[in-house]
Amino acid sequence: MAQLLDVPETRLLAILTGGRGADGTLGSQAQSASLAATVFRRLPQNAPAEESGVGGESVDRGLELEWADLGDTPDSDNEQNAVQSRIARCNVRVLYALGAGASGFVYAQGSEVAATVALNARKRALSDAERIRRALCFPALFQDGAGDSVSDPVIYNVTRIGRASCGVIGDERLVCVSAFDVEIQYTHLGSYNP
Repeated sequence: MAQLLDVPETRLLAILTGGRGADGTLGSQAQSASLAATVFRRLPQNAPAEESGVGGESVDRGLELEWADLGDTPDSDNEQNAVQSRIARCNVRVLYALGAGASGFVYAQGSEVAATVALNARKRALSDAERIRRALCFPALFQDGAGDSVSDPVIYNVTRIGRASCGVIGDERLVCVSAFDVEIQYTHLGSYNP
């Protein structure tokens, strides 16, 4: 059996790093909200963003999903119902190369110039945070679509909580964190054991 958050995490990663919807199969609006598969990459082994052991070549636009908490929805479920609803907090943490000395590690996209974006890492990170919010909160991207196997748990809403924020880690790394509430429904008959 899978753990409770395995399926939602797989869907979030498909949106963030797998290009879900970018090919137009989920509609033109989903395509415009989607992220190309080449924009972000998961940190090796989903290593914590602050981990000093993450090599410089993996840093820029490397992301980590951090599941922070899990709770009940505002409307309590009847524990005897087969379907239960929960809200899980997921922090999306994205690393960026910061400063002139880090420009050799920039994972440049499109028209970006490595030396320029390394000096403007905060602006770049916050722009990316808005792109992430738009993709993760777009229903056609997180809901099951034609051709998807039926999910359990199913994501029925994603909402950003608060603001995206940036902080410096060490000398040449910036981390940008965006918190999301991921609302799921699951069949309580599953044991969700690893």
